[in-house]
Amino acid sequence: MKLIYLVTTFIVLAMALDTRQTSSRPRRPASRPAQISDSFRMQPPRVPSGAPAGFTAKLGEPTRERPRAGLSRLPDEFIDGRLKLRRDRYVAKWAALAALAALDRRQELKALDFYECENVNPAPASRDCNVIIDQVYATAQELLLTRNSCVIFDYQTCRGFFCSLCGSISASTDFIGNQLLTADTLCVSQGRAGTIVGTDPPQWDAGFVRSGASLPTYSVCT
Repeated sequence: MKLIYLVTTFIVLAMALDTRQTSSRPRRPASRPAQISDSFRMQPPRVPSGAPAGFTAKLGEPTRERPRAGLSRLPDEFIDGRLKLRRDRYVAKWAALAALAALDRRQELKALDFYECENVNPAPASRDCNVIIDQVYATAQELLLTRNSCVIFDYQTCRGFFCSLCGSISASTDFIGNQLLTADTLCVSQGRAGTIVGTDPPQWDAGFVRSGASLPTYSVCT
């Protein structure tokens, strides 16, 4: 009995010390960004009709180089769309639907996306960043971005962003909202700024910095 009690206590303490939290907010189903041609004109995202005063959305670009060596692999549970993408490719190549069940999800997701938390003072407030997440989801829009361009969302202490790093891409605001949710869960809720980086083509980054701060970029183009 004492042994069971000690083991249970150890598990509870280990869980309490684990700083990586899983967000209680559900992620939305979303496909990964797609590479597109350059023949389009960028437009800023819509501002939802019910957005709070002070929320803004605009276009910009990343200007602050960050070393790729500072990135950590993103845990599998925070990666969107990879399994479906790989399964679709598998079906297209072999036309064997029955083989889908044999695919190992963890292997498919390994080392796809990365993240970095930055110590900043003052840090963006998680409550403000969550307002941005709400508004990004409410936008319900497919955004088109050229190489080295970003959509920027500001609200009080928090600036959210999504940038195309290496080419023109199309990305849904559901996907962008999911990445911002991850940045808040892993970094902002811990009192830091945070960036999620997709290193598979088409490459992108997304996250939160302090309102008014420059946006990070990473050398991930192949």
